[in-house]
Formats: sequence, C-alpha cells, structure tokens
Amino acid sequence: MKKKIVWIILSCILLAVLSMPMNLTSYAQVEKINKAEKSMDDTVDETLGSFDLTQLESFLDSLESEYSKPFGTTIKELFYGIINGDNSYGFNYFINLVF
Repeated sequence: MKKKIVWIILSCILLAVLSMPMNLTSYAQVEKINKAEKSMDDTVDETLGSFDLTQLESFLDSLESEYSKPFGTTIKELFYGIINGDNSYGFNYFINLVF
C-alpha cells in the first residue's frame, strides 16, 4: 500500500516537472513572435516613410472626386491595410471601377 502511494506521489511530481518547461517554451516563442512583428512594423514604417508618394496621393484624390465610392484613406494607410491583410479593396473592386 505504501509503495502505491509513493508511486502516485512520484508520478504527480514527475508530471508537474515535465509540464513546466513547455509553458516556458511557449512564452519564449510568443516573445520571439512579438519582437519579429515589431521589427517588421518598424521596417515597413521606415520603408514607406522613405517613399515620395505625392503623385500617388494626387491620383487617389482624383479617384475620390471621380467616383462616388471614395477610398477614404491616404495612400500609406492603404498600403498598411494591404500589408496587414485588412484591406477591403480587392481586385474585383478595381475592376468594377474600370467598367
């Protein structure tokens, strides 16, 4: 009977010890992903900040005055939306503008 209780206690301790490193690994992976996302955002900000987008801005303004459905954003915000995947202007939208 004592052997059974000792084995149960040792099994519980072993299970607790084995489950601890997995939580630390997950936390480290989350930190690594957050750093990579921040680095990517900084790179995108730096790259888009270095472009001269005045002509594209004027083109976007002309589209807003010609069509009833304006974009409602600057060209940089439009690029950020495309990069982040939350852009609602797809290929079909631009085809509908042409036809």
